[in-house]
Amino acid sequence: MSNNPRLLPWPGLAGQRSYLVTDDNGGILSRLADEMEEVQLIMGPNCSTTRPKYSRTGRPGLSNSVS
Repeated sequence: MSNNPRLLPWPGLAGQRSYLVTDDNGGILSRLADEMEEVQLIMGPNCSTTRPKYSRTGRPGLSNSVS
């Protein structure tokens, strides 16, 4: 049993870090976080080799894109 906060792999509603404190390692949110972290680890190497093009507004897009 651990009461240490676990950093979750998704942001909170206002974009802040989200933590989970639980006394059960097999809870629904723990399993969901485990699954999401597994996907992120699988996709990680692919994400680091490509760079999206951003528009002048700073958002991904094709119009007015700059390198």
